Amino acid sequence: MDDEQRFVVSGHVAYENRLELPWAQITGAELIGRDGSKSTVSGVHVRPFPDGPLLEVVGSCNGEYNLNTFRSGHFASIRFGPALAPNLREFVRKHRFRAPPFELVLFDLDATLIDSDCLAGFRGKEFVGEVSESYRANLRRYAARVAPIVSAETLAAIRARFPGSRLGVFTRAPREYTAQLLDVHYPGFRWDVCITYEDVHERTKPAPDGIQLAALRLGLELPSDRVVLIGDSDHDVLSAYNAGAFSALTTHSWGRDWAERGNAQRSERYTTLRRHPDAILRNPTSLIEFLKQPSSFMLACEPWRDPETGDLEFGTRIDEERIFDESPQQAGSGSSIQLDVLGRYFPTKHGHGKYDFRAKQSRHWASNAVLAAKDGAPFPEAWVEAVAVKLVAFARVAEHLGQSVAVCVVPARPGRPRRMEDFLSRVASRLCEDPRIRFRPDALVYLEGVVSNKDLPHREARYENVKRHLRVKQPENIRGHHVVVLDDVVTSGATLFAARDALRDAGAGLLRYLTLTKTVS
Repeated sequence: MDDEQRFVVSGHVAYENRLELPWAQITGAELIGRDGSKSTVSGVHVRPFPDGPLLEVVGSCNGEYNLNTFRSGHFASIRFGPALAPNLREFVRKHRFRAPPFELVLFDLDATLIDSDCLAGFRGKEFVGEVSESYRANLRRYAARVAPIVSAETLAAIRARFPGSRLGVFTRAPREYTAQLLDVHYPGFRWDVCITYEDVHERTKPAPDGIQLAALRLGLELPSDRVVLIGDSDHDVLSAYNAGAFSALTTHSWGRDWAERGNAQRSERYTTLRRHPDAILRNPTSLIEFLKQPSSFMLACEPWRDPETGDLEFGTRIDEERIFDESPQQAGSGSSIQLDVLGRYFPTKHGHGKYDFRAKQSRHWASNAVLAAKDGAPFPEAWVEAVAVKLVAFARVAEHLGQSVAVCVVPARPGRPRRMEDFLSRVASRLCEDPRIRFRPDALVYLEGVVSNKDLPHREARYENVKRHLRVKQPENIRGHHVVVLDDVVTSGATLFAARDALRDAGAGLLRYLTLTKTVS
């Protein structure tokens, strides 16, 4: 068969003008299953999408398949015979649209789809399994009083805009509670999968089991960036990480005062942000844009890989994280620095912690770029551009204060490759014509005797190791300047606190801290 007569299901067909097409001419087409089996389309019933067109199939996969179930994983391709109407064959050839970014979009329920915090009394463990009719009636009455965060119209628009994406719900709430809320606010909407407490029991979020089960039911594989969990809590982010899926944090339900002192959820919210989710959605109106172009919501050193072309599209987001000094001298004092984070690093080694991110690490582009750099590869050119953009922003602030910017790096230990020094030289070449920025790759140096922190047994030893050996080489190149300290991977921040103290002693002005990646653990 030539390309005009073969339609690969994974690419899908654009379904505009669905009913005007001569779908009946598909009759007689050969269907190739993913296992190599063969079937035949024996007839077609033209019905409105998404219920139609309905394909009658005979052979190894007897039954009726509408376009939505047809692409659910049963078949690999259709082969059209020579009698196929030329205009339909031409349509298939020309109008295959790009595969959607996400094959599966899972939503958390409470405070993500629906503003249902006030219904917490209906979702306790005592309501797992069978419930009374009075429970259903009371729940529906109260559920009608709360508002959806994601409207039924938005879900319908997502279904129409991304017909190749399956939509589902993954919640820690009981099954009956979930069913009633979804029926009240999204009546008639067809979810492709719904995972509730009864499906996984104690292995619900933050465990990966719910995401894994949803993917299994739909014939999808994990780990995969094309499976996304959208949720508002730390458990949602951790569940996605544990499963090796894409995490999208939505903060609309947090309210404007979540960061104020005295807010009961302030600490939990900061913990969630310190996980640095793959994407952060500040407003539910950005949902469709996120599903269309995930990179717009991602960190600046992390790319989205186009599922068809393999092209990388880098993000623009920069997270701010406040790191506290936990050295023996400063622990509990509140001493801290603000770190600008351009990307994440998931360690290859999994210790005895509560969470296991190895599935996430195995496919994480930025983490593997860091590992490649440790083996001698240069850091990606896109990272040069991301740092250059941020430094120009720093320079504008310094210029307003009447200062210039001096940029230095956390140095290589004696005898080790000068990865960050070489990287800064590349950034300097990119910004060589900006007089506001001065590059000082050798401003900070380690004295002989320093060892790798990973070889030290505890936090106190790591802080002491760095503080005793890190020095400013030429204070005159730093004194009075707005100084930016750049590192490749930040974990505890011990090195940055030692750099802060050394630079302050050398007379530096305002200090800023920038890292290519922040360890997620």
